[in-house]
Amino acid sequence: MLHNIIKFWLSFSRREQLALIVLSALIFIVLIIRLLASTFISPPAPDLSKAAMIAMQNVSETNALEITDIDASSDIGYVERERLSIKLTPFPFDPNTADEETLKALGLRPEQVKNILNYRGKGGKFRTAADFGRLFSISKDEHEQLAPYINISQESSGNQLSVRSAETIAVRERPALNIVDLNEVDSIALLSLPGSGPWTAHRILKYRQLLGGFVKPEQLLEVRGIDSLKFEAMKPWVQVKAASLTPLRINFMDFRDLIKHPYLSFDQVKSIVNQRDRRGFIRHPGELLQLEHFSTSDLERLQPYLRFD
Repeated sequence: MLHNIIKFWLSFSRREQLALIVLSALIFIVLIIRLLASTFISPPAPDLSKAAMIAMQNVSETNALEITDIDASSDIGYVERERLSIKLTPFPFDPNTADEETLKALGLRPEQVKNILNYRGKGGKFRTAADFGRLFSISKDEHEQLAPYINISQESSGNQLSVRSAETIAVRERPALNIVDLNEVDSIALLSLPGSGPWTAHRILKYRQLLGGFVKPEQLLEVRGIDSLKFEAMKPWVQVKAASLTPLRINFMDFRDLIKHPYLSFDQVKSIVNQRDRRGFIRHPGELLQLEHFSTSDLERLQPYLRFD
């Protein structure tokens, strides 16, 4: 047999023998390199950049102008508050007089307690339970837990004036004012309203843009910095005429656009998008009530803005 192998090898020409030697050497080198690579070089980590970008986008793209002590240009406040919502241990309290220990006993986080005390330290007053819910660190869920237990005394709120008194003062101090349409007014006209200033005017216009237009003057109470007393002073000078609203086209707007609307939460937008992906277009308002996280009151607020085509 050895004789046959030698005979087979010698039957090649010198050039063919050289080619076989070179080819064998290359195969040997490749095998050595693969062996060394599998031994000393660890496999590359999976590329999670795309998943990370999607996750960050879902958090950072938000709905919603926060109508509290968060900066008007920030869109992340609402989503973060919703995610940080916790189960509280409520009991009757006055947010204008409750001390640090009392607020902590309610189950509020240290940063929430600090925010409340800072607000009061700067002269802020809570005149209604709704005013307390406008703090940027208090989520909607947390406010709903605490609202039934909020007991604000007239003395602590500093609200010695009745609603009628506030209206009378507004009329007496600004007799030359004209009534303005909230969907048409510009920042200059807003500055003339009682209790208004540059930042208040800016926030009203910003909120109007995010809403797609005002349906009623009472929506001003949803704007950061406008509490019940300031609204009553403005109320005689504002109105909302029948004007076209910017539609909320829930079947065609993507996640990042839907989440910007003040009346839609992170979970609600997620339900809408999932419904569209699974079953197609949403055809009428009643279908929203069949989704998670939607209530009748949510639908009533959204109804004027909804469009399904």
